[in-house]
Amino acid sequence: MACAGGSARSSDGGRTWTVSSKKVTLDENVTGIGESMVSADGRSSNSLSMFIRAGSHDGYLNHAIAQSDDFGDTWGSARLLPIVGATCQGSIGRDKTAPPGQVLLATIDGHNKLRLGRGNMSIFTLNTAIEGSEPQSHVDVWPDAAGYSDFVQSKTGKILLLFEGGGSVYDYGIKIFTLDLN
Repeated sequence: MACAGGSARSSDGGRTWTVSSKKVTLDENVTGIGESMVSADGRSSNSLSMFIRAGSHDGYLNHAIAQSDDFGDTWGSARLLPIVGATCQGSIGRDKTAPPGQVLLATIDGHNKLRLGRGNMSIFTLNTAIEGSEPQSHVDVWPDAAGYSDFVQSKTGKILLLFEGGGSVYDYGIKIFTLDLN
């Protein structure tokens, strides 16, 4: 799990934790690290990717990605992703049947006049196995106000996105979207 600019992991059901020995560093265009999520990315049996709510010098790019090749003990640099919109936590997940390195990202996308500029929940795919790859837009899920999100893959293999949704504010509660990658 993400923890203070790095990660922490447990191999005994949460009784003890190992914290990263090297936290995420910032590329020149990343001005800060906020909420983050970590997911196995499939590049190898011990590789992880971290999707980060980040700051940028231009104020329009607010998400970054960092990678670890050693179960999160050490992390590389956070690099900005070209997803434009207000700053808001995003989510990262992986379809267990996807090609090695392919992850799913969900966040708000674009500019709007909704609460805090947070709207248009969107899902992207990103190939973390290719250095410098850019996210590919997959589907716009919810055009109105949206916020925090998380992916889950059911036992049947369905991928679900849970997110805050509403009209002009987050007043409809948690929405559930079933993702079809075909």
